[in-house]
Amino acid sequence: MLLKVGVKPVETMAMEKHASPVPAQSQPRLAPAQASFQLIRGSSMLLLFIGLIMVLSSSFYESKLVYGSEFAIFIRQAFYAMLGAIALIALAKMDLAVLRRLTPLLMASVIFLLLLVFVPGLGSTVGGQTNWLDFGFGIRLQPSEFAKFALIVFGAHQLANRKHLLGNASKYVSPVIISTGLVLLLIVIAGDVGNAVIIGISIAIMLFVANAPMRYFVSAGLIGIGLIGILAYSRPYRMQRITSWLNPEADPEGVGFQAMHAKFALASGGFFGQGLGASREKWGTLPEAHTDFIFAVIGEELGLLGALTILVLFMILCISIISLGRHTDSDFIRYVCAGSVGWIGGQAMINIGAVLGVLPIMGVPLPLVSTGGSALIPTLAMIGLLLAFAQKEISRSMKFESTVKK
Repeated sequence: MLLKVGVKPVETMAMEKHASPVPAQSQPRLAPAQASFQLIRGSSMLLLFIGLIMVLSSSFYESKLVYGSEFAIFIRQAFYAMLGAIALIALAKMDLAVLRRLTPLLMASVIFLLLLVFVPGLGSTVGGQTNWLDFGFGIRLQPSEFAKFALIVFGAHQLANRKHLLGNASKYVSPVIISTGLVLLLIVIAGDVGNAVIIGISIAIMLFVANAPMRYFVSAGLIGIGLIGILAYSRPYRMQRITSWLNPEADPEGVGFQAMHAKFALASGGFFGQGLGASREKWGTLPEAHTDFIFAVIGEELGLLGALTILVLFMILCISIISLGRHTDSDFIRYVCAGSVGWIGGQAMINIGAVLGVLPIMGVPLPLVSTGGSALIPTLAMIGLLLAFAQKEISRSMKFESTVKK
């Protein structure tokens, strides 16, 4: 008996000879795109839902004291969430080609808003930082929050369009470096060091993924460290934040008050927490309980289990965004994913780190959870854009699979 080992039919050999195989790295895969879509949507919506509940729980004392109603701050946050949801849906359905054409206009608009902060009568000072626009009737806007979205989208568009200039580093990254430098200068002059750090992290990660030369990172790091040192010494409250981080017990009734009471809240929560609404620290003891330090109230009321749930949801969100960026052949999508991980993940890490006492207090909110429309609306807009990316990848994968089957 003869065994036909390794012999292929003539027809099969002919088909293989005339086939045009697609490189493995460019073959779209449906499963990762679908998983990214579901996980980004699910984790972000859970964080938003938990955030609304915790804003209601942590703010009713201050809301009653300041506005005369226990629900005033919550209602305002729910309104911001509705506006953010509209932005999310609009971006999720937007033609990406149209969005990319609008990025220069978006960048110019944000720079204009950042300049308006310095106009007397419009610029408003909060917590020692003149980084708000006050339009009256209780309407305030923080342009530096919207600058994160604009810079990431604009930077990704420029890098994707200039990838052919990768051999000429100065021409390749110059639009991103110039626009980022201008935005950071305006934000730092306004006194908003926290958002400046987050923007720096986001753009650095984007440039790293875009294979920018290492000398740019070294130079930016040295300049950043020097500026942070100068800014820390220029304002007493910034030095107080550093000293309270290094040794809050040295002045528990002064500069260490907020850090100490955040630890008290977390420690008293135990594993299962005191129960929803049962926090003691939110009754005027813990400053910024519904904004920058809402994670402390989560730990007190929902315990270690609730705090870990928040951490896991942020991890799922960031890993899903990374997966989306890894499985696309679009440079624009890849760079936006990189920047958004730096923004959302970096800001969550800085906020939670400050509450835990492992990082200095920088005055940034917990994304999707803390109160504040200026932070929530652009974050939800970015989530919508990421969902649009995932849908695009799903559609591309389905078309590819349909073509292969034919």
